[in-house]
Amino acid sequence: MTTNFDYEYGNALAQYENAKTVEEKIKALELMQSTAPSHKGAENLRSDIVGKLAKMKNKLEKSKAVKGGSKGLRFSRDGSATIVLIGIPNSGKSTLLSKITNAMPKISDYAFTTKIPEIGIMEYKGTKIQIVELPAIVEGANKGRARGKEVLGLVRNGDLVICCLLGSRETAEYSLDVLKEELELSNIIVNKKRVNLSVNKSTTQGIEIVGETNVIDGAENLFDILKERYAHIIVRVDEKASIADILNAMDYTKSYKKVIAIWLDGKEAFTYKTIKVQPYNSTEEIKKLIYDNLDLIIVHTRKPGEKDIDNVPVALRSGSTIKDLCSMLHKDFIEKFKFARIWGSGKYPGQQVSLDYPLISNDIVEFHIRA
Repeated sequence: MTTNFDYEYGNALAQYENAKTVEEKIKALELMQSTAPSHKGAENLRSDIVGKLAKMKNKLEKSKAVKGGSKGLRFSRDGSATIVLIGIPNSGKSTLLSKITNAMPKISDYAFTTKIPEIGIMEYKGTKIQIVELPAIVEGANKGRARGKEVLGLVRNGDLVICCLLGSRETAEYSLDVLKEELELSNIIVNKKRVNLSVNKSTTQGIEIVGETNVIDGAENLFDILKERYAHIIVRVDEKASIADILNAMDYTKSYKKVIAIWLDGKEAFTYKTIKVQPYNSTEEIKKLIYDNLDLIIVHTRKPGEKDIDNVPVALRSGSTIKDLCSMLHKDFIEKFKFARIWGSGKYPGQQVSLDYPLISNDIVEFHIRA
């Protein structure tokens, strides 16, 4: 007998089915356990989840014992934004990193020189942007080849993904084919925005679609797909979109990334399968290209009682709040925060605002903290 389940459980199930690591499977199973139907007819389902969760936790413990506590590939985010450099073996990632940052990675002619993430800081217009070179991606990386699952997992931490290319245009296009396919097979959607929609539980049995005219290939087709997966949800679609894009937007295991490419020995700019390719002409030009492709806002700070702003502006991701700015400036700012005053986006100069106040470019912020 089929057990009907709601959107939250369905989303947790999708996370489990798309999980790449044991840790991800455990997290998804725990979410499934907390959202599974509680009625008597779902007893077998709940029992199955408990069994799988115990098996996964046991597998994780055995894995740790074998590895002796060794760490996988990882890096910590730093600076105002994080850029990840990816490429097939011998694609020039290390060369590019050394040209645009303070890093000195090992550069050689043989494949897989980069075995762990190499990190450098790019300074541009008073901002510090973290550039991370990841180990090479090969065909079959999404299935674990050459630690591909770990590498592709790290791509999700980037605010911008740069594909590094070398060789002829034919070679460059082949590289992009490999990289784009591996990203998409790992639930990373390239150069698209998540469809503006909302999904909520329905208080009545059944599926409801709000904004039917926005479903390009037919709301009735979307309805037929949804009723096979969910018992009672309301889907509100707020912009024109295909069914495929709507289903992707509903799946929060999907990660949407802006991807561009830099062709280190190329002579022309071109677009290949939605990815814009820029030849390397100069360090400053590439820095500008990176900066222009980031969704950043620039804000300024000043000390209470002073008129002059600090010399170094702060770059934040679009949508950042006073709390985000506090986190970047000093670890004690949030704990000791009293209030801030804002010049720029406020209703009036010097408006007093709280931690959740959203910032925009060119705001001036004055912090007041407890001693």
